[in-house]
Amino acid sequence: LEILDGRRSLPCDLALALAQHEGKANFITSGYSVVGGRRVGPVRVIRRDNDWASVKPGEIVACSMTSPEVVTVVDRIVGLIIEQGGLVCHAAILAREFNIPCVVGCGSFLSEIQSGQMVTLDASTGILLSQSE
Repeated sequence: LEILDGRRSLPCDLALALAQHEGKANFITSGYSVVGGRRVGPVRVIRRDNDWASVKPGEIVACSMTSPEVVTVVDRIVGLIIEQGGLVCHAAILAREFNIPCVVGCGSFLSEIQSGQMVTLDASTGILLSQSE
């Protein structure tokens, strides 16, 4: 049994998507697309349950997994990118219900980003990119 976290290989469609963004952004991670869409904006990294209160309107939320507190800010977020989970996890169900672009099962990437950083979430292809300065 081999567990893949989305970062070990780049499928053909992902390689094509990255080529479209070449020179404009840097690859951070990839995972399973739940709800498609493309969002560019600041990321909010959630590490503890009390971090949910700091989410501002228009932010893309990045976390290890969602907790019930996400429901209190669902009207403020424009995208979700989750380290764990699959197509039927809590974040995926929430994203489908509220039509929020979402990628799950990305493996460990939270140490590579910080809150306020500008990112591109391309949930149609399942990738997260940091914006070049």
